[in-house]
Amino acid sequence: TDRPITLEFTERQTTEMSQDFIQMFDEIRAEGCNVALDDFGVGYSTYSYLRQLRPEFVKIDGSFVLQLKDNKEDVKIVEQIRELAHVVGAHTIAEHIEDEETIAMLVKMGVDYGQGYYFSKPVNVTDKHWLSADLA
Repeated sequence: TDRPITLEFTERQTTEMSQDFIQMFDEIRAEGCNVALDDFGVGYSTYSYLRQLRPEFVKIDGSFVLQLKDNKEDVKIVEQIRELAHVVGAHTIAEHIEDEETIAMLVKMGVDYGQGYYFSKPVNVTDKHWLSADLA
């Protein structure tokens, strides 16, 4: 996670995972980049994808985060994704955080990082003032 650049791949992009795809992840890391698996939980991933790809980050899809305060099922799903990601050594990033109550819940669950309008609206890469929120 000390690498300055992280490349994101959506869960759907990994559905036809081949040995070449796994090797590409290894080559990306060898070039000094992290790998993030985005939109986790809404595609077709299996546990074996995480075990084989070993991404540095797993991004918990915002559809599970938006209703976290009101939906016990989403709480369990987020907890399970976090646990699974941590088992394979990946950090977790919760998407679509919009308020402090959600942050408090995510911190209590052990989610590592967060993104969302609570921290900043999306910014253009040329603006050079990116924000990153460490939830720990």
